[in-house]
Amino acid sequence: MGNIIALFTGLHGRIARKPFWIGTGALFLFFGVVSLAVTFVMLRRDPFAAAFEPTLGDMRRHGFGYLAVILIILYPSLAVLAKRLQDLNWPGWIAVFFFVPSFAFILAAIFGLAGTALQPTPIGRWAGIVEHTVHIVTVLALGIVPGTKGPNRYGPDPG
Repeated sequence: MGNIIALFTGLHGRIARKPFWIGTGALFLFFGVVSLAVTFVMLRRDPFAAAFEPTLGDMRRHGFGYLAVILIILYPSLAVLAKRLQDLNWPGWIAVFFFVPSFAFILAAIFGLAGTALQPTPIGRWAGIVEHTVHIVTVLALGIVPGTKGPNRYGPDPG
């Protein structure tokens, strides 16, 4: 249990690929469940209804809700990403860049630049594509590439 808590709380040290996948999976599941709840609360209606068409106001409210979810998982995500980067002998602060596309997309939604889910603007469409691409490529790269063998400047081999 202590290892699980340390996985999401500390920014120092290294983690191997298996704990990275466990942490990423747990954060993804948490994010999905909470995002779905936020969608129901912020949109104030069933987004799965056949006649559902969100308005620009809906998307702005959802943008604020999405921002709240991102802020909740920000530190645990940074902890997992930083330790995995450090296992590759890269500085952990690089993990901050993982969130830039998410915040750009959220700001576009809040300021009405993203359009709606059914009628996105070019800015909204491209912001979503960039956000998802950065996340998929980063997670796959960090989850597949083996870490530095032996100790490095961030600690012993988590092996």
